[in-house]
Amino acid sequence: MAALCARCPPCIQSSSSGAPPSKEDLSHRLAALQLTIDDYKEGRASSAYPRTWVVARRPDPTREFTVLTLNLEADSAKDVSKLAGRRAPRCKPGEDSSGCEQAVAAALRRDPDVICLQEMQRCRREYCDWCALGNCRFNHAQKVHDLLTKAGFGGEYKRDGKQLTVGVYYKLAAFRRIHVGFVTFDKPQYVAGVSRAAESQKGAILALLRHAASDLPVLVASVHLDVPMSNGVPCTQQQVAGLKQLRKKMEEMLTHPKNASQGTTLDTPVVAAGDFNTLAYKSWDPRIAPPDAYVEMTRTNARACGGRGLLFKSAYAAVQGSEPPYTSVAPDFTHAIDYLFFTPRQLAPSAVLAVVEDRANLPAAPWPSDHLPLVAKFELRDAPDPTTPPSATACRFGDACIFYAKGKCRNFHPPRKHPLREWRANRPQGA
Repeated sequence: MAALCARCPPCIQSSSSGAPPSKEDLSHRLAALQLTIDDYKEGRASSAYPRTWVVARRPDPTREFTVLTLNLEADSAKDVSKLAGRRAPRCKPGEDSSGCEQAVAAALRRDPDVICLQEMQRCRREYCDWCALGNCRFNHAQKVHDLLTKAGFGGEYKRDGKQLTVGVYYKLAAFRRIHVGFVTFDKPQYVAGVSRAAESQKGAILALLRHAASDLPVLVASVHLDVPMSNGVPCTQQQVAGLKQLRKKMEEMLTHPKNASQGTTLDTPVVAAGDFNTLAYKSWDPRIAPPDAYVEMTRTNARACGGRGLLFKSAYAAVQGSEPPYTSVAPDFTHAIDYLFFTPRQLAPSAVLAVVEDRANLPAAPWPSDHLPLVAKFELRDAPDPTTPPSATACRFGDACIFYAKGKCRNFHPPRKHPLREWRANRPQGA
């Protein structure tokens, strides 16, 4: 990104005088924002962060649609101590909506048909006069909603009183709504021995849509799972319980008589996208939870409907053979925890937007969120694919798998770069 002046980009981040921004400062901020948007429109970030499409097949354009998922990183959740300049000057925690607005504006340049969002920040107050007037500094979810509405999208976000919520939006030219459902992962009866203090504040929103070009129904879910930690100890119990609730809600929506009259069945195409807060493989780091949620998501729910339960695969794993090297770009946690799952019997991924493997190419501030967006193109099948094999799970042998060494393992594996081995190889003498 070309330099604007001697003070840019610092002039965008802060003002040393503490005085209100001048017209010159405002013009620089607007110009810098436009440059950022243009960078992402051309597929590059502020320094050099190229993202190219990995194409698996040439689809029928009348049956193709694009899905984007993005964790906006709510301003109230940002830790400015880890990365300076994350919040606009004179803004208290939770007040700065520029980050989510910039992220959405840049995401729109990818021309998605469906957008799944997580960490859409709502106002904490149950009754807020400023929210009623449309001037609340904390209700960023409504600002994002209005931005997408003006851009030609329909949709909704989950309005259940929790501060961080999820939303799903669809291009009105490509889809029309049939039904919208919600799931709140806060049912302690699903997890034995969990106190009310450990209940989830996360959830999912499900939109049953009709694809305009093909006239076929599609179910899209925006999902945000808990961080799998309990008192500093990895614990995936709540995550797995939440995914069971999600599967149950999906099956209820697809088999409900009112929706069934619209042609929905268990063979209706389903896309579940979002921040799942789980790795696809067992990490070498004992502080990181095992991939129980990923395994749960990619297994067949054989107990439902005579063994015809929902089967999910990852779009990135199906197209490029593995998950992205990372989707979280937080300074202290760089892993792949965001996914685009789909039902392979009804959908075929045609392309995914790749993530550059070398993290050294990441600019100092490539994105106003601590997550990168994932984008995938899907093609609707005419009929369910009866030959679709079961979904692959994480390999239990890890780096010791001889089939992976021969390139014949059908399971998912971590990247070949092993942080612990690299540290041992490059550690100082005597360490």
